[in-house]
Amino acid sequence: MRHFSLTSYERKALVTIILLATSGVVATDIYIPSLPHIQKLFSTTEALMQMTLSIFLIFFALSPLVYGPLSDKVGRKKIAIFGLVIGMIGSTLALISWNIICLFIARATQGIGLGAGMFLFRVIMRDLFSGDKMAYYTSFITISYSAMLALAPFLGGLFEHYLSWRISFLFSIIYMGVALVVLIYWLKESNQHLNPKALKPSILTKNYHTVIRNPIFLGYAFCSMASFATIGAFLAETPFLLERVLGLSALQYGALSIFPAIALCLGGFANGFLLRRIGRHRTLVLGSWILFIAALLLALFYVMGFLNIFVILLPMTLSYLAASFIFANAVAGGLAPFAHIAGSAGALYSAFQVSGGFLGSTVMTFFPKTTQFPLAIVVLSLSIIGYIAQKIAFIYAQKQAHH
Repeated sequence: MRHFSLTSYERKALVTIILLATSGVVATDIYIPSLPHIQKLFSTTEALMQMTLSIFLIFFALSPLVYGPLSDKVGRKKIAIFGLVIGMIGSTLALISWNIICLFIARATQGIGLGAGMFLFRVIMRDLFSGDKMAYYTSFITISYSAMLALAPFLGGLFEHYLSWRISFLFSIIYMGVALVVLIYWLKESNQHLNPKALKPSILTKNYHTVIRNPIFLGYAFCSMASFATIGAFLAETPFLLERVLGLSALQYGALSIFPAIALCLGGFANGFLLRRIGRHRTLVLGSWILFIAALLLALFYVMGFLNIFVILLPMTLSYLAASFIFANAVAGGLAPFAHIAGSAGALYSAFQVSGGFLGSTVMTFFPKTTQFPLAIVVLSLSIIGYIAQKIAFIYAQKQAHH
């Protein structure tokens, strides 16, 4: 069995990275239980309310394409600080929103800011660690990520039930403030090879072209993208299925969200265990199969005529378990060939993965919120795409290893 250890600074850096990674989770998930209520309050449609998630995710996905080369030029720390400040501004705008347009603007601003942390946590991890060690400690981030996935909607449900949905965004501001202070005092600049020419159009084009035409990168990125898309689809659809169709309260929805998050957390622990025994690739394949099984169950329950809490919650929980295996191992494989342009590679990887959440949540806006059938078809399609993508990436990685 392989063992990995951390220095004192690496421990502090890991805590900082966790706060960066989870700031986006808070902004994404904490208001989800309030979607049906805000829809009524703003006198808008279910589809437009779902679009508040999609708008956040598309800016969250695309902003790293700018942050990536910027972090190669000026460093990771400055960009992380900037992103958190913009995220706090966006959360403040959400806090005072009075209609759907204001909320759209606020969510876009949040996405622009917090996209920095979602991208940078991977790149800083790549700066500090590599290979199996990176995948191993990424599992700890997954565990923390899952804990916040459980806490955020649960807190959101509490705020909605006892106080106001606006308190959810106030909590986001406070959380980002803590992350900002820790970042300033605990994290050193991890980019030891600043590139003053990183923003030159010719350099940008060359770097992104190098990454985007690499089949190993593309395979792992599309695999991660498909897994994230399933989460986006579940987040967009389940509040309306569980609260509107099945009659749950926002508080009950928030409490149920703990189960998928626990699966993600347990998957993080299991990933570290499996990584040392069966390796990165087999653990990733296991995640792909679990996602496929989740999709089949969702479809099977529909065919059998079942629609209740269990038939939604079980496939959702399995999808989150699958994501814990897929995310940690796919990113390690996808970024492995690009130590010399980690910023650009990490930015593109983040854009691919998170845009999956945008696609998954956006696709669900086109379907009625009456049964789980549309969700089943979307998740089943995504699970097949993800499996094929990781298979292609592994084949090319093996060819490269033998050259």
